[in-house]
Amino acid sequence: MLKKEILRKLKRKAILLNYMTFKKVIKIEDNDIKIPTISDLSCTLTEAWMIGLLKHLLRKKQGAFFDVGINLGQTLIKVKGVELKRKYIGFEPNPTCVFYVKKLIEKNQFEDCTIVPVGLFTEDKMLSLECLTDSEFDSSASLIENFRSGQTIYRRILVPCFRFENIRDTVNSDNVGIVKIDVEGAELEVVKSLYQLLKTQQPIVLLEILPVYSTENTMRKERQEELERIFNELNYSFFRVEKDKNTFVGLKKIENIGIHSDLNQCDYVFMPNELVSEIQNIARE
Repeated sequence: MLKKEILRKLKRKAILLNYMTFKKVIKIEDNDIKIPTISDLSCTLTEAWMIGLLKHLLRKKQGAFFDVGINLGQTLIKVKGVELKRKYIGFEPNPTCVFYVKKLIEKNQFEDCTIVPVGLFTEDKMLSLECLTDSEFDSSASLIENFRSGQTIYRRILVPCFRFENIRDTVNSDNVGIVKIDVEGAELEVVKSLYQLLKTQQPIVLLEILPVYSTENTMRKERQEELERIFNELNYSFFRVEKDKNTFVGLKKIENIGIHSDLNQCDYVFMPNELVSEIQNIARE
């Protein structure tokens, strides 16, 4: 029986390895990033403008890069492409994505990477990750119930979520320089979960906030306004990322996010007030 079990496991492993190929190598700055393909899982270089932004910000702020919402490692490869030795800590509740990103790290032999297989939230509980496509790594999946009202939910995946303070001892978070948050509607919960870290360490925060579209969308409007209130309370300034297609152009200082419907205007940098003077070369009023 033991022999049969071992053979069965070896066969499964061989099948998995047959699915795995190196589809391509992406060059980011001076670093070659190997992109493995496992079945239909493969990281792609999206939002290439972020490379230009990271080149500026990583120089301004030392410390670990927190990536909340890893998906297939799209931000990971940019961070390591720009600064190979930067410490990286990523949070991702989708087990399929966690599996792939661990392979991505392994194949590139990235050092100082920690993957935490949970979502950050305001309470410790199992939540339903609502997927809007039939993909198991749907980048539009949200932990916020009915965030995209009226759209079909193809599947729900139960995932573990925690308050950051309850898991911070499992990661070395004593020196965090930059936090990226891309969580499809759950930004408020993540920011609340990280509140003490933001207050005490004042990292730069990169945040995607999807449009409110109209004043009638009261849920999104109220959540956005609460985010603004929290960052004002923490003494942060607001900047909208300006880009031309895939090229980073600069940062535009804004007083508030406002109501709009432009999906090209959804990326923001929240900068501690004490650091604003250091980015004058890329910021404008």
